[in-house]
Amino acid sequence: MRSTAAESVKNAARWYTFRFHPEIVAPKRVLNAPASSCIDICSNERVRIELIDYLYSRYDEVANVDIRGTGSSEDVLIEREYTSQELDDGERVVELLARHSRSNGRVGMHGLSWTAFNSLMMATLRHPPALRAIFAAHGSEDLYKNDIHFMDGILHQDEYILSVDHENALPAPPQYIMDEKWIKERFTARPWIDVYLEHQLDGEFWQKHSIKYAYENFTLPAYLLAGFYDG
Repeated sequence: MRSTAAESVKNAARWYTFRFHPEIVAPKRVLNAPASSCIDICSNERVRIELIDYLYSRYDEVANVDIRGTGSSEDVLIEREYTSQELDDGERVVELLARHSRSNGRVGMHGLSWTAFNSLMMATLRHPPALRAIFAAHGSEDLYKNDIHFMDGILHQDEYILSVDHENALPAPPQYIMDEKWIKERFTARPWIDVYLEHQLDGEFWQKHSIKYAYENFTLPAYLLAGFYDG
C-alpha cells in the first residue's frame, strides 16, 4: 500500500512551516515493524524504486524524503549540502515516522553517498531518540578531504559538481510549474560551487558536520559499506 502524497504532506505539516514530500511505502502484511527513512535530493528514480523493493518486505514503512527546496519538497532551496537546516529537518522526519500509526517507534536510516552522509551525521551529531540504526554506503567522515569537493585537499570537479546546480533549479514535480515562486525559491539561488570555492582550506566550514571530530558520539549500530571515502 503506497500512501498518497496528500496524506504524507498532511502528516508532515504538523512540524513544518512548509510542505515536504515523503514517498512512503507501507506493506499491509507487515505490522509493528521498524521504519526506514532516506533523506535525499532529487534521487535517481530507478535506483530509488529498486531499493524500495528490497526494503519493502523488511520494514513497516520506507520513506524517501526530498530535502527542503528540492524535488517535490517546498520552501527555498537549502544553501548547500549538509547544513544544520538539513539535519533539523531530518530529526523531524525521524520523529514523524516514529509516531506513524503503523510504526513501532524505531526508525533506521539508509543511504548512498549524500544520504549516507546525513545518516552518519544524524547518528553522530543529533541522536534523535527514535533513530536506532543506520546503513551507510560510500559515506564520509571528513567533508573536506574525503568528499568530492576537495579530495585530499585538492579542488575536484566532476559531472556531479557541474550538474547539481542545474538539477536544483528544476521546478517541483509532478506539476513542474514555472512561475515567480519557482524563480524566487530555486532558479535564482546561489550556485553551490560558488559557496565551496570560498572555502578552499580546511576549517570550521567543513569540520562542523564532519563526524571524525565527534566519534565519541557514534554509538548507534551501523553497517558501513565501502568505507569513508565517497570521493
